[in-house]
Amino acid sequence: MSQKIKKIAVHLVSLPVAAGLADATRKVESVGYTVVRITTDQGLEGMGLTYHEMGGEATKALILNNFVPKLIDCDPFATEALWEQFFHYLRGVGRKGLTFGALSAVDIALWDLKGKILGLPLFRLLGGNKTSVPVYASGGWTSYSDDQLVQEAQSMVAQGYQKIKVKLGVEGGTKPRRDIERMQKVREAIGPEIDLLVDANNCWDAATAIQVANNIRDMRVCKFFCVNGSIA
Repeated sequence: MSQKIKKIAVHLVSLPVAAGLADATRKVESVGYTVVRITTDQGLEGMGLTYHEMGGEATKALILNNFVPKLIDCDPFATEALWEQFFHYLRGVGRKGLTFGALSAVDIALWDLKGKILGLPLFRLLGGNKTSVPVYASGGWTSYSDDQLVQEAQSMVAQGYQKIKVKLGVEGGTKPRRDIERMQKVREAIGPEIDLLVDANNCWDAATAIQVANNIRDMRVCKFFCVNGSIA
């Protein structure tokens, strides 16, 4: 029996983090998500989320005011059609940032709901056959001293992680040479076999990011996140 979407709820959830943490562009006072719950007329529920930093209250308002009216009574299996509809409908709001944070949360909830209706985990629904995925540990805040940075990197490795990500952009990204020195210390501390990823959180223009990337190339950095994207 076919099901229809009958209810959409949006929640803002967050937890405070330890005082004093910061990346290159902001102080980090909490970690939070905008959570979307889509329920069918038979009571099955799909859940999706996006980071608070993708809009928070604004994301919630956008979903409630612009997505919900167009989702009620829709077929939850129409994931691709609904994505295309919202992509074009919201072109005046934008095609990145707030809009895509909202669209991502709704799309994830729809795919989760589809899997629950069929009784399949999402990786099977998408045609996959692997039962595990690679993960990395993330931290290494720019507010850390060099010793704190190294200690956390070593702790991640001690916990069994083979991939770790740390932050670039000390003092708001104004001291790239210090970042290069810090990455050298991290690489020496974790050894040559651990995959090292770095994230500058959009603090540099492309030219500065490329200069830093060239200077840390020999440190075997496998992924560099920087200017609204990544430099391999």
